[in-house]
Amino acid sequence: MPRGQFDKILSETAASMGVDVQHEMAVKDIKFHGTDSITTVVNKEGVEEQIGAKFIVDASGYGRVIPRMFGLDKPSNFDPRKTHFTHFKDLKRPEGIDGNRITVVVHQQRTWIWIIPFSNGITSVGFVADPQFFKDYPEDAVERMRGIINSDVHTKERFGDAEMVFEPRTIEGYAISTKQLYGDGFVLCGNATEFLDPVFSSGVTFAMESGNKAAKLVIETLKGNTVDWQKDYTDYMMQGINTFRSYVSGWYEGDLHEIFFSENPDPEIKKQICSVLAGYVWDLENPFVKKHERALKSLANVIRLNKQKSVSNFFCY
Repeated sequence: MPRGQFDKILSETAASMGVDVQHEMAVKDIKFHGTDSITTVVNKEGVEEQIGAKFIVDASGYGRVIPRMFGLDKPSNFDPRKTHFTHFKDLKRPEGIDGNRITVVVHQQRTWIWIIPFSNGITSVGFVADPQFFKDYPEDAVERMRGIINSDVHTKERFGDAEMVFEPRTIEGYAISTKQLYGDGFVLCGNATEFLDPVFSSGVTFAMESGNKAAKLVIETLKGNTVDWQKDYTDYMMQGINTFRSYVSGWYEGDLHEIFFSENPDPEIKKQICSVLAGYVWDLENPFVKKHERALKSLANVIRLNKQKSVSNFFCY
């Protein structure tokens, strides 16, 4: 489903349940008085309005309203990366399941491609890489996309001469963190907390889980019940964030490539890792969650060692 359509459905559904939804409003200022707050917003005509709240849930995504307004942004520990993307009219989409599934293509170890087909015949295609990778291609956005598309066999045949729906866009240095996930009178959800990387769509998992978790804790807070926000929210969310962080690091360092492309994978290990990438990053019964960083590196090293032994045995014969 295209993002705009998805957002529209969520917005209209919330409105149908009694939520006052306002569009094209910018947050100009927030003043906290204990846990109560007054937010000043301005519409596209420049008219200001003040909104009182007993608690604010900041689900502003990459807009990161409260983190930016109150200096809570914190640099990510990931290397800076860059993405160049657009949407294509996908006239050469494969038939059946191959045309419907989201595909990730390894272009180089630290460079990958997303191919996300929408139900309306449009497909999102993006290249993610270290900034240095893009310097080998033209500055012009369209020419750059054509050049990169034609450099990969997986994308050239399907999108080499396909029409772009909009001029390609570039986002650089997108990974970001925050100093705190909550404070007196507010809580951050989704990408307003931390954005790691688009490779495993972890942002979707964090958005849904943090929104669900925060909503329940806000209700308890407004009822006057004691809530341990550090334990029940921050510690809980960081468990999932740090698990995904290990997998994102493993992807760019090559550990996950060793695991994904190994011969004769163990079915149980495959199931456990797929479970993590499907978003079950709070399942501490899964060793690839409980010991995420160590388990991934150990498995990748075992696979590398076995490959070296196989090569040695081959030359011995």
